[in-house]
Parts: sequence; C-alpha cells; structure tokens
Amino acid sequence: LSSSARTSSGHSKWATIKHDKLAKDTSMMRKRTQLSHEIATASNLGGPDPSSNPRLATAVSAAKKASVPKATIATAIARGQGISVSGTALQSVVVEGTFPSGVAVIVECLTDNTNRTMMEIRALVKDHGGSHGPTAYMFERRGKVILKIPREAYMGSDSAMMAALENGALDFAEDEEDEEDEHVRVVLYSDPTSLKGLAKATADALKGDIASEELIWHPNEDAIVELDTESEAPIMEFLEKARENSSVQGVFTN
Repeated sequence: LSSSARTSSGHSKWATIKHDKLAKDTSMMRKRTQLSHEIATASNLGGPDPSSNPRLATAVSAAKKASVPKATIATAIARGQGISVSGTALQSVVVEGTFPSGVAVIVECLTDNTNRTMMEIRALVKDHGGSHGPTAYMFERRGKVILKIPREAYMGSDSAMMAALENGALDFAEDEEDEEDEHVRVVLYSDPTSLKGLAKATADALKGDIASEELIWHPNEDAIVELDTESEAPIMEFLEKARENSSVQGVFTN
C-alpha cells in the first residue's frame, strides 16, 4: 500500500509539473507572438533599420530580453516589409470559415508558401469544429488606427473625438484607461482609403504617436453573435492557436 501511495503521489507531482510547464510554455509562446507582431508593425511603419527607427529598436530590445531567437526577430522585420528573410516577396492568403455557434472568421496571412499556409489554417478551423466557407459578406473593410497620447497632453475624449472626426474618422473609441500608464490610447476607424491620412493628421492634432495602423475586417452589425461560455471555449482556443502561426497577420470574427 505504501508503495502504491508513493507511486500515486509521484504521478500527481509529475502531472502538476507537466501542467505548470505547459502553462509556462504557452505564456512564453504568446509573449513571443506579441513581440514578433510588434517588431513587424514597427518595421512596417518606420522601416527595417533599428538605428533609424526608434520603435523598432525598442521592440527588438524587448524581444532579445525575452530570449526571442535572432531568426524569429529577422523574420518579423522582413515580414513588416512584406518579404521573407531571403528577400522573396510574401503572398497574401485569406481563409474564411464558420463554426456551428454561428461564428464567422476571416484569417489573413502573409506567406512564402500559399498552399502550405492555406492547408494549415483550414485544418485548424476543422480541428475546432468549423468548416471552410465564404464569410466576407458578413464584414466590411475598415482602417483601424491606435494612437498613444501622453496623458498630460490629452485634451479629453470629447475634444479628441472631434479632432478624429474632422480628419475623416468613421468611429472613435477610448481604450480602457490604466491610471498608472503615462499614455492614453484611442482607437479610430476609417474608410480603407483614408487610413494613412487619418493616422498622421490625428496623431499630429492630438500630439500623440501612431501605435498601429492596419486594415481590418469589421463585422456588420446584423452579423454579430453572442456566445455562452460553452460555445466560446473552442473559438477562443482556435483564435489562440491561429495567432501562434507565424504567417497569420490577423484573425477577425463577428
């Protein structure tokens, strides 16, 4: 009996160790994915040379501190320029799919191997209970800008919204504020063709910096669905797994 008890205890301890390691590995992978995305965004906005792109230099430094491999950093910088590390132009791949819960997804990718990437994402959709099928009609293309504004320079949401609307924004939102953060983040939505102009003009007007600017798929109001906890679980797992794929640039849902 004592032998059995020791074995059971050992098994329990080993299971706990494996669980903790898995959680740590998952957290690390998520962090590296976020850092890679920031590097690619910085490269896209300010160029691939850290010496002349302060935001990229900061992103690369943070990635190195997090032990992100040099190859991953190089790939992210190149991806921000729309090329592979070897200089080959990356191609765009869009995968659309639906899930039984009524959730529609659009996954945008940049890849040097379109067939491989399409197969990977379609398999991921299937593994989480979904199927491949057209969904773009449930969304509209929009520009999305996130600005970081020094808290001491922020003029308030009403004035910020007026400045954004005057520069062509279709919608305005203020991110949830962290009072310990030195910056306020505001989110602007625009017509796709107005994205670049809106980002610069509003950043100048609000004395802020462009944190990100991108084209997104925004769900039509009549296509938005609400999920219960049970239906939400496989969707959240799919989103997390999809964003871990280095080719994925964005995942959009309704």
